[in-house]
Amino acid sequence: MPGLYFKGEQLVIQAVAEGKGHEFIIQYPAPLMDTAETGKLHGEILKSLKASIPFQDDALEVANIGPTVGDDMKRQGIYAALLSVIGILLYLAWRFEFHSATGAVLSLVHDLIIVCGFVSLMRIEFDITVLAALMTLLGYSVNDSIVVLDRIRENRRISRETDFVTLINDSINQTLGRTINTSVTTLFSAIALLMLGGQTLHSFALVLTFGVIFGTYSSVFIASPVLLLLTGNKLNRRSA
Repeated sequence: MPGLYFKGEQLVIQAVAEGKGHEFIIQYPAPLMDTAETGKLHGEILKSLKASIPFQDDALEVANIGPTVGDDMKRQGIYAALLSVIGILLYLAWRFEFHSATGAVLSLVHDLIIVCGFVSLMRIEFDITVLAALMTLLGYSVNDSIVVLDRIRENRRISRETDFVTLINDSINQTLGRTINTSVTTLFSAIALLMLGGQTLHSFALVLTFGVIFGTYSSVFIASPVLLLLTGNKLNRRSA
């Protein structure tokens, strides 16, 4: 992202598409200040910019966003994710069984940890668009897991004598084409947003693109093995 250095810090300059002329959003990391200090800093930034770039002195808006806003957003994001996971667990436990719900929820937790690690590694700013991408991935991943788990349940009803490992493998193979098709079409949309959506949607599209890949992986390689681990032990105890 383009930037100018100002007293040891970096100004992040983001272009905003407009019909006439050009507008820019300038972000500057600074401690909390009162109105007078903010106005003084604003004047120094404009002076520094004018020395490098000729532009019209017209600031449409000056805002000082403190760390409280960021802390509130992170806390609300954590609450939203936890409520979503709990709601999904309760619904799946009612709709399927607790073992299936546990496998699906663990795959969701896996996706959240991986994607949050990616956000931290890439130094992506955690804002409302990243939060929206995380919530979107929760819905996408659980939808993929439900398709696989539902097929496993149907096959168990049809073939009760079939070995459970074989039944799970057959169920995954039967839904694999649908899973791949859904993932590829979703990736096409996410990549299109990443390339054509502009800076505003860049973080959302980047997180979504990365998350879809791991969401597909976890639906097949985490949700089903967890179900096998829990239900397999239960079946072994019954047979003993």
